[in-house]
Amino acid sequence: MINRKIKVQDGLLYSATQKGLYVYYLDLKTKTFSEKEVFLSKQDIIDFDFDQEKKIWIGTEIGGLYVVSSKGISSVNLGSNFNKTYAVRKINFDKNQNALVAVDRLGLFLINQEFQITKIFSHNVDEPNTISQNSIYAIHVDEYNNYWLGIREGGVNIIQERDNVFENEVSAALVTFDKAILSAGSFAVVDVRFIILPHFFFFILLITSLLNKTPLIRLLLIAKF
Repeated sequence: MINRKIKVQDGLLYSATQKGLYVYYLDLKTKTFSEKEVFLSKQDIIDFDFDQEKKIWIGTEIGGLYVVSSKGISSVNLGSNFNKTYAVRKINFDKNQNALVAVDRLGLFLINQEFQITKIFSHNVDEPNTISQNSIYAIHVDEYNNYWLGIREGGVNIIQERDNVFENEVSAALVTFDKAILSAGSFAVVDVRFIILPHFFFFILLITSLLNKTPLIRLLLIAKF
């Protein structure tokens, strides 16, 4: 089986495979891992993560989004536009305990702890103030609760809460990007094409910048990281 993702939580090893989410424990006598249980054995698991309440949020290739808790396994309704052939590609959590769920072809879903969709960030060809593409392959949440999205063919987008504007206390970063302020809600979207930072995102952004062919605006971004 292919291990798409492996994570250790509370002394247990979790492995996402094409035949479910496997859970292993370490047998100290034999010094080997033994199978404890399997969740969603008929599903191809793409990604999973744990929220602050230690519930497991699981994204699948064609089965949708699930949450495992002490009460059992729940399927999360992703709305009327969702088709189960759309992969749930990536899962993360922000500082407000919202789940950030990347769904192929639909964009980024913000889902609260009651499994309600509170906002969807998606690309609109007729509206420039949107994320650059709906295929999101990486999600990072920084200390200011800004969302850094690795887009399959559209660079890196940053979704910022308006009251979490970057402050300059440490260094300046030279950034080349297209900047768009989302008209609805309290978020700003920044589409980053190239950035120089003392940060691991330098490597990601450098690679994505090479794939960009659109006109760019060069600005000096004063930021704290």
